[in-house]
This record gives sequence, C-alpha cells and structure tokens, in this order.
Amino acid sequence: MNDKREYGDYQTPEYFSLAVCEYLKNEKQVTPTIIIEPTCGTGSFVKSSLIFNVSEVIGIEVNSEYCEICKKNILDPRVHIINADFFTFDFQTVVKGKESLLILGNPPWVNNSTLSSLNSDNMPSKINFKGFKGMDAITGASNFDICEYIILQFITSLHGTNTTIAMLCKTSVARNVFIEMKRTHIKFTSCEILEFNANKVFGINVSACLLVIVLSSNHISADICNVYSFDEPKVAKNSFGYIDGKLYSNISKNRDDFSGNCCFEWRQGVKHDCSKVMELSLNGTSLINGLKEHVDIESRYVFPLIKSSIFKSPVITDSEKYVIVTQKKVREDTSHIAIDSPKTWHYLNSHKECF
Repeated sequence: MNDKREYGDYQTPEYFSLAVCEYLKNEKQVTPTIIIEPTCGTGSFVKSSLIFNVSEVIGIEVNSEYCEICKKNILDPRVHIINADFFTFDFQTVVKGKESLLILGNPPWVNNSTLSSLNSDNMPSKINFKGFKGMDAITGASNFDICEYIILQFITSLHGTNTTIAMLCKTSVARNVFIEMKRTHIKFTSCEILEFNANKVFGINVSACLLVIVLSSNHISADICNVYSFDEPKVAKNSFGYIDGKLYSNISKNRDDFSGNCCFEWRQGVKHDCSKVMELSLNGTSLINGLKEHVDIESRYVFPLIKSSIFKSPVITDSEKYVIVTQKKVREDTSHIAIDSPKTWHYLNSHKECF
C-alpha cells in the first residue's frame, strides 16, 4: 500500500507552517483562544501555532506513529494530541461551548475516487455530501477532494460563529469551497486565497494556496474572494466571485455578458467509457470509428462533437468529430432504436462487449 498516496501525506515544512501562523497573527490580526489542527501529521502546525496566546492546541492524527512524534517533540502543556480518524471523530466534543476558534492545518491532498481505487479505509462514508441531484449525483460531480470535504465539514458545523479557518489546499479546492459557501448561504465576512509555490514547499507541481475564511455570526456573506501571492499579501493579484448573482472567474477583467437564448440545444460534458465505438471521425463522406471500421448508420443519433482541443482555434466553423448519443436522460429506454434506426441498433449490438 502506498501510504503517502493514501493519506495525501505532504508534511508541511516547519519554516512554512511558521510563516503561515505569523501571517495570521501579524497581518490578519487573528487572536484565537483555542486552535484545532484536524490532521496534524508530525506536528509542524501544532508547534508553530504556539506563537499565539492560546489556552489550548488540539491536534488530531490518524497515524499513531505521527502522534508519538508530536508528543515527543512538542512538550508544551497547552498541546493535546489525539490519535483518531477525522472521519469518525466527534469534533463537537472539543469545540462545543468554546469561542475564538482557529481551525488550522494542511488536510490530505487526495480525492475520494483515488482512495476507493486503493481500497482505503481512510475516507468518509460514501454519501452525496453536497446534495447533488440527478445526473450530477450519479456522475463525476459526486467525486470530491478529501481536503475540500474536511474544510466544508468544519464550515457547516461552525456556521453562525466567528471562527477563522486557515487551510493549505489546492487552488481549485479553495475556489470550490467559496462557491459551495455561496450555494449553501453560509455567512462569512471574508474569504481569501494566498497562492504559494507548492513545488518549493512540497516538491509537487500543482496550483496551491493558503485559504483563509472568517465565518460570521451576523447576516453577512461576502460576494468576492481576493487572490494574493503569499510572498506579497498586501496587494490583490485578482479576484473572483458574484456580481448581480452571476459568478465571474476574474472580476478584475472586463466582464462580457454572454447571457441570452441559444438556438441550439447543447449537450455539454457527455461521458462514456466506449470512445472507440461511440466517437466517429469523418473521412471524406464516410464515418470511421476508433477501431478503424467504416460505420454506416442513420444520422438520427449522430451529433457533432467539439472537444476541448478544438477551442484553440479562434473561430470554430465545423467539426470532423461526431458522437453517438442514444439517450436524453439517465436510464432512458433505448429499445425503440431497433425500430426507428435499425442500422444504429445493429452497429451498437455488434460491439456490445465493449460497453
């Protein structure tokens, strides 16, 4: 078993965890009385967080060896290390009735589908925790990053308080968290992203950041998330968020309004596991599948296919790619194709072992 991959195990160097804590204390004026590190690893953030004048620092860690390292290296009586799994630990036992909380750390950088492929037990129960419906619940939208799950669990359980949440994560996770907070009407005074060089800190090539969220006990919900560089945190590089109910990926740029009615009905993100049969290319006047076979079928279920690589062209006038789409919704009956498009029915059945 690849433990590092399973646990999303990228231990934070102490110099960087200290830099994060100094930023929160000196620049953001965060003054917690209790700090919780939900996945504390070998204890870099636990140790660095002692620069705050707190009464207690609680570190949770599933790896018993890491817990022993923490207890051996951090002897401060304010520190309590608990060997427990985040996904089963009852955090209400340590946060109930406590104010001025700071949730701090570096949760695992791995998604639930990767853990499933590793037959891992270190993951949440398989629930649709964002409450997706229909196609989104069945397909890829239900896949999520474990780091995102952990952050959102704290946001949900601590909404209505003035808790500060400061987590290292992928930039894509930070954006998803902001959008989810707006979707679920979480109250927060600010949400900021501070990008840093993950290759320098962790030795991995990924867009990463420190996500800082200040929850609110008032009826406040910020519409904008500013993006900074961790090395230059005083001037925003750009910002994204909502204006008039519409999400913009970069508010600092001119905003074109593409709203309106389209004369075409688009099927975006059609997914299947049988591209060699379902995707067709135009060769002269003939259609060719991925098996290099000539395909003679009716046009009723054949649609132009625009792949992302085609968008490199400034203007798209045509496509030489096509895709067979036999359903308009999940689990729709397809037996009628045998009658209205017998060639298509025969073609699909002749390759049924591929499905």
